[in-house]
Amino acid sequence: MTDGSGRYFLEVPPDTEGFVSCALQRDLSISTFIEPRPPGVILTDQNVLPPTELFTKLILPQLAEQDRQPTEANFFDDIGALGEINGPVQVDTILGSDGQLVVDTDGETCDLLVESAQAGGIQYVAAGAVSFYASALFKALLIETRGLPTATYGSILGNVLRRTDPATGLPNAVVLPQDLVAGGVPEDRATVLATALTACIQAGIVDLVGRALLIRMGLGRQIATASG
Repeated sequence: MTDGSGRYFLEVPPDTEGFVSCALQRDLSISTFIEPRPPGVILTDQNVLPPTELFTKLILPQLAEQDRQPTEANFFDDIGALGEINGPVQVDTILGSDGQLVVDTDGETCDLLVESAQAGGIQYVAAGAVSFYASALFKALLIETRGLPTATYGSILGNVLRRTDPATGLPNAVVLPQDLVAGGVPEDRATVLATALTACIQAGIVDLVGRALLIRMGLGRQIATASG
């Protein structure tokens, strides 16, 4: 259980590795991998965030055991402020008759609240770009999920980040209505939300990394080799 600020304490025996999962909403959870701790040591800053889910589900399985800890450290150093609990990703909302809805109120449906990669402490812009993508998608699902999801956030994220354009075979960084429906978003909202979310995510990524990298963002390949 977490306290009112989202902090948690979990007693785990020394030399034991595993995963910590946090369900912010029914069937909408994110996780992080916890390395074994030496006896007498208390591990801190074990945050559970959309970028940790990205690392846990899409990057960690590709790594040999001896590479996990240094790659994880590099990844979170690379993504800078996007690895913080109150990271610089904002989703605009209004209050509708059925609760909060994601709606553009300032020119972009979602915002990356740093002016540049350097301002956000982002060392490797490809890692920062997909972390922004992961956070914006998760927040949209958190706000607009009304029904029972048929897929986990991790699997939806993986589908989105590995998507390619059928005509060219190039990575195609778009959110489709079926991604959101699988996350529990009503069908009558999914098309509108998918269009708005894709537009704002792509605008944020272009601002962060430039259009050329956006065009070739095949995320598993880009991020698994991140080394600061």
